[in-house]
Amino acid sequence: MITNYWEQRKLGDCCNIFAGGTPSTLNSKYWNNGTINWIPSGLVQDCLINESDINQKITILGLNNSSAKIIKANTALLAMTGATCGKSAYLTCNSSANQSVMAFETTALDSKFLFYVFQKNKSHILSLQAGGAQAGINKSSCHNLIFKFPKKDEQVDISNLFTRLDSL
Repeated sequence: MITNYWEQRKLGDCCNIFAGGTPSTLNSKYWNNGTINWIPSGLVQDCLINESDINQKITILGLNNSSAKIIKANTALLAMTGATCGKSAYLTCNSSANQSVMAFETTALDSKFLFYVFQKNKSHILSLQAGGAQAGINKSSCHNLIFKFPKKDEQVDISNLFTRLDSL
């Protein structure tokens, strides 16, 4: 007998969660002739982000002198503030991002499945917004998000199906 069992998991227990950062735009050495992809939160639009979608790059000096971090390819992203708050993306290339982008690096979950979980649960994610004029979600609220997940091989099968449907 086959049983479909989905386990509740807290994202903080199965993901390395961190926000990006922005090197000073006043220092041209951080931006001119940059080679490291840099994603503004406006690119996080419930989509896949490919290298060809990224128009801005920072230098290694900019990376090392800011809170920017390298985000590995095949990582789910979530916009934390502003007009894109609650929108998600799936990153297909190594990149960095601004401080309004939260990365969810994981080997315990299928990252593309997590991207689809974020899309399905956008209203729940948005319910966690706090703050005044520029309300947003924070690392702590993301760390405590709980979703149900099937076994990892099933996550891969489901995300592959959704990817094929999206391509239609």
